[in-house]
Amino acid sequence: MKKVLVLLVLSMFALSTSLLAQVWPPTNLTYQVQSQENVVLNWDAPQNPNDIILNYDNGMNDDSIGTGGAADFDVAIRFEPSQIAAYDGYHLTMVDFFPAEAACSYSIRVWQGADAATMLVDQAVSNPTIGAWNSVQLTSPVEIDASQELWIGYRNNTQAGYPAGCDAGPAVTGYGDMILFQGAWASMNEATA
Repeated sequence: MKKVLVLLVLSMFALSTSLLAQVWPPTNLTYQVQSQENVVLNWDAPQNPNDIILNYDNGMNDDSIGTGGAADFDVAIRFEPSQIAAYDGYHLTMVDFFPAEAACSYSIRVWQGADAATMLVDQAVSNPTIGAWNSVQLTSPVEIDASQELWIGYRNNTQAGYPAGCDAGPAVTGYGDMILFQGAWASMNEATA
């Protein structure tokens, strides 16, 4: 059975996937033997994988980040293996993001490994709607390997302004506030402290 996943990530971007199977098992099944004829079963109801949301924010864009001028940088959210263990083998098929500058070229990016070691997706976004959430279907779905870090984000190659949408915080330092600027990854919260 293929698994699918929906992640809401900061106010910068979100992930979602399409449904690959129609039957989902219950979770957290437990039992109590009360007698030879009576066993009580308890479980959490099956969860439609398309309804799973993992997030570091409330989904509301509040502001945007950038240099105010020309710049080329990436923003991303980072998940450690322990945070995505339940989604091992799921497929990421869509990323939502909030572009905030018209004079900018955007690309959805997905990386795997510590410090975003391996780029798995670099997909240009044509004609994004500025100042709104945009859903981008990945041309090549990414299978989640929970033995490695997973980073999801987007490139902002801007001529002006503050292109990367963000929430009001507080930041989840080192996870929901990652930026690749001038060749190095950093936590925005730590860099501006």
